[in-house]
Amino acid sequence: MNASSKKLRRRRSPAAALAGPHRSAAPAGGPVGRPAHPVGAASAFAGLAACLLFAACEPPALEEPPPPEFDPQTVAAEVLQVLDAQVEDWNAGDIEGFMDGYLRSRELRFTSGGEVRRGWDHTLKRYRETYPDRAAMGTLAFEELEVRVHSEHAATVFGRFRLTRESDEPTGLFTLSVERHGERWLIVADHTSS
Repeated sequence: MNASSKKLRRRRSPAAALAGPHRSAAPAGGPVGRPAHPVGAASAFAGLAACLLFAACEPPALEEPPPPEFDPQTVAAEVLQVLDAQVEDWNAGDIEGFMDGYLRSRELRFTSGGEVRRGWDHTLKRYRETYPDRAAMGTLAFEELEVRVHSEHAATVFGRFRLTRESDEPTGLFTLSVERHGERWLIVADHTSS
């Protein structure tokens, strides 16, 4: 090698020095030559096809929110069945059957006539004293019923009671707090006004 060849080698541009022995240097104006590992037409086509396929795909459908854990209409219907059974028992003269719709516990709260009674036994006693016979019981009807469902375990019922008897027709409003206990809906609080 002569001295002028050595000088040429040493005078390679910084880009050429960085390019290394297997790559061609790109002058400031743009690329020259081929890269050391050319991209084949098949690879380019595969990449383009993948991009087009991805772009053509529809986005995944949004999943619908899961259904509620309970159906409020079903809860309301189950609560109204309790009241229907109470009306049936009352009109059959069966006060204890009527009381089957209440929570059989000391926790039961019954408010009527300006007094608060607590417990299933005290409430039953009050009904027996107030309605000692079939004539006093009359025929019961619940009207203007509205059930507000709070959860799968709790609801409130608003309504009007009407007793039809030979000599009178007492009526009044009531509010019931109803809770699910096991498989049954039971009244846990009753506020009745006449």
